[in-house]
Amino acid sequence: MLTALLLAFSSCEIETEEYFCLPDKVTRTISHGTSATSIIADFKYEGDRLDHVVYSNFQTHYYSYDPSGNVSKISRKDVQRFENLESIMSWEGGLMTRSDEYRIALDRFTQENTDTSYKGYREFEYDGNKLVAETIFSVKDTSKKAKVDAYKTYEYDAVGNLIQYVEFNKIDGDTVEAYRYAYDQAPNPFAELNLAFEGLTYVNNILEREDLLSGELYSYQIIYSPTNFPSQINIRQDNYLVEVVRVDYTCENL
Repeated sequence: MLTALLLAFSSCEIETEEYFCLPDKVTRTISHGTSATSIIADFKYEGDRLDHVVYSNFQTHYYSYDPSGNVSKISRKDVQRFENLESIMSWEGGLMTRSDEYRIALDRFTQENTDTSYKGYREFEYDGNKLVAETIFSVKDTSKKAKVDAYKTYEYDAVGNLIQYVEFNKIDGDTVEAYRYAYDQAPNPFAELNLAFEGLTYVNNILEREDLLSGELYSYQIIYSPTNFPSQINIRQDNYLVEVVRVDYTCENL
């Protein structure tokens, strides 16, 4: 989903002028040959914190924070599927150590929470402050016992950009997917908000994504706004335009 696009605030200096910018809307248009599908995400804030995101595909994602400002819960409510997927995060020393996952059924008429089921949890391993591995435990049978479902590893460049991601079907198992990333040197507009890691880093902006299993290569053409934030990203596979992402901001001079 668009959780990897969940945005933050940032400030930058352009020709001696400083700006404070908050993303208002992200429009993601995906090509399907002769047709296209668009999903619009509207971002709502409480002060400078992201409070919730309203999507055009009947979903709303809500964010809660602990006293230190870390994301403590994400609730992903889908009124079309009558479900609410919740992640409860645990933090220690400024690092997210675990995320427990729940599925909550919604009443078809009132949209209130009804039955809750436990889906498993994610555990995170660090090298210093860098997340280097993630183990996913899932509950898939009536025993309600969580078993290892996937194992992910992450590598970074010197400034903290994620440059390689590999997922295995278990620890020391078969490779399920693997990607390599390349970046520009411009600031990513979403770097300042301390959101939970969900597969992407927000230091610089992706220029290239390579599927290491299939060899497919995706290139990212970035068009920047006058405040130096990405306003449009054109994503191509080979020479075919497969996706366009547009970002609208509200900016103020400091």
